[in-house]
Amino acid sequence: MVDCPDLREKPWTLAAPGICGRPRIADIGGPPYLIPLPDLSKLYSFDDIANSVELPGGFIIGAGAGSSKFVGVNCEMMTNLVTSSEQKGVIATKIAKVSKEDGSCVLENYNCGEFSLLGNFLVSDGHPGKVLKVCASRRTGNENFITCMRHALARYYGDSPVGLGGVFVLEKGKAKIHVMVSPSL
Repeated sequence: MVDCPDLREKPWTLAAPGICGRPRIADIGGPPYLIPLPDLSKLYSFDDIANSVELPGGFIIGAGAGSSKFVGVNCEMMTNLVTSSEQKGVIATKIAKVSKEDGSCVLENYNCGEFSLLGNFLVSDGHPGKVLKVCASRRTGNENFITCMRHALARYYGDSPVGLGGVFVLEKGKAKIHVMVSPSL
């Protein structure tokens, strides 16, 4: 365990000072809402998620699907926001989508309070605190970074349920990622 500094001071800006404080894992929707075709009626509010896990005004990070009604197409969402409460919420969320013009990947700010289809989130008070620090410099096998972490947790915890949430920073090198593509809406 290491002390987590105020992560807003780095170039990978988080919407809160840290990822700690009354953590919860929220898993919303899922692949059945995406396959064989996206079910565009599945919309969720970040404020509702924070209230459901009893953290109104909570900090949410994670992956999901941005609202195609807001963006115009299916997109990958990198959630990074503080939900509304008595104080104003902060949104630093990004989305990645495929350009209709040339098929390139487009990264944009996402200033929307809802998402669709699915989401996997860490919800917390957004305070600095003790976190696990995982450092990796190169791949030594066939499995990706996340799968290696999943296997390590499974070896340690066995069949017991366990959740892990956090962020990672790619300081140099390349990453293979995907962006959802769907027929025009």
